[in-house]
Amino acid sequence: MKSLHRVTVLFVGILLLITFSCGRKDKTAEAPFQPVLEVKGIQVDMVEMQPGTFSMGCVPDGRKLTGTEEIHQAVIPGYAIMAQPVSPELWKAVTGKDGKISYDEAVKFAAKVAKWTGLPVQVAWEDQWEYAVRKGWQGEGGIRPVKGIRELTSLWGDEKIGAVVRTETERAPIASYTKAGDISFRLTWNTGKAIPSEVYSTFVENKPPIREAIDYQAMKPGETLTVNGVSFKMIAIEGGAFTMGATPSQTAFDYAKEDEKPAHDVIVSDFALGETEVTVGLWQAVMGSLPYGNNPRTPEIPVGNVSWYGAQEFILKLNALTGRKFRLPEEEEWEYAARGGKKGGDLRYAGSTVLGEVAVYTPNGSEKPSKMKPVKSLRPNGLGLYDMSGNAWEWCRNGFYTYGRDEVNDEWRVMRGGSAASLWDACRVSNRSKIPATSVKSTFGLRLAL
Repeated sequence: MKSLHRVTVLFVGILLLITFSCGRKDKTAEAPFQPVLEVKGIQVDMVEMQPGTFSMGCVPDGRKLTGTEEIHQAVIPGYAIMAQPVSPELWKAVTGKDGKISYDEAVKFAAKVAKWTGLPVQVAWEDQWEYAVRKGWQGEGGIRPVKGIRELTSLWGDEKIGAVVRTETERAPIASYTKAGDISFRLTWNTGKAIPSEVYSTFVENKPPIREAIDYQAMKPGETLTVNGVSFKMIAIEGGAFTMGATPSQTAFDYAKEDEKPAHDVIVSDFALGETEVTVGLWQAVMGSLPYGNNPRTPEIPVGNVSWYGAQEFILKLNALTGRKFRLPEEEEWEYAARGGKKGGDLRYAGSTVLGEVAVYTPNGSEKPSKMKPVKSLRPNGLGLYDMSGNAWEWCRNGFYTYGRDEVNDEWRVMRGGSAASLWDACRVSNRSKIPATSVKSTFGLRLAL
């Protein structure tokens, strides 16, 4: 296999594809970053992009990009990209021509520049372009598109290279020979900086952070952490045995679904969970921006429009800021905690048999779904955990599996707890939802685990 340039994780229908760019001939060449590229006496500023991951196919607020079939997670090694598109002056200096640009001519342009400079330059790949633009949106370096200019990018697929024109909000395929006066492009090259091991493990090898042993006695009083001025609390939970799934309170009048059966005994080790769901304030403190639909003026509302991949991005950044090893809870940990842990009973909801005492939800007959409320608006369950039923759905770490079987389907991830927009039955502690990891919705959030 030739050297890895990038890895993209795509959901196509229900099929999870992991694509290694081993067929790209230019990816065997790398060169260190240079802040300025000199071509025919013209100096071109370059921007260094660090390796990373992002949700590709959406605009800054998280909505799907026009012309995109699906949002997917892209993982990219380090590269250099031009700070500005190729200018008419640079185009003429290299080609000796004025006029409109096609993709075929852009590829020839790149080949000439590569020969003159000795650098493995190429027309920017689409994921490189979008990643750099995303960083620009977030104020983390990157690039900003030029108003009125559509930029050519390379698209890999079906064993050949195609072309896509991009703006901040739109993408469209284009014939390689098509010329237009409003088209330009940027050059990139691979700088040889590898994908960080924790990013590769989570998004490529499908091994997100796992549980590590905690000192339950030391954490028993709870632990409060502060990140960029925003505090959150972790609750220590003593491990034990419990019956998971369709227990008597869940099966009464056939409330339980088939995926909650059969009820089975599970042993859980000591762990810790966030006292509340991750809030808008904490997300912004860690990420520096918010997903679509979240209001920075309501920092105590659970953050929404978070995909499973987005949750993993948040966790990796939080871990880098704190030096800790946060993660999403395993599904059995989530249900054990929702039921009240070692001393919990067989309650239908997290902390009560009366849903309205513990959950923000949508009552039967309501004309409109309820909206999420600030965390800790209602009483906690017996472990001091708020909103385990209702308010925001919570992603679990593991893929979906059928009780009593060993096979795990990582094409789907598990969500628990129901939400403000859910009816009562979704808020039961044994209720399970299997969701594609790329999915976002206003009530999709998360709760941290250690």
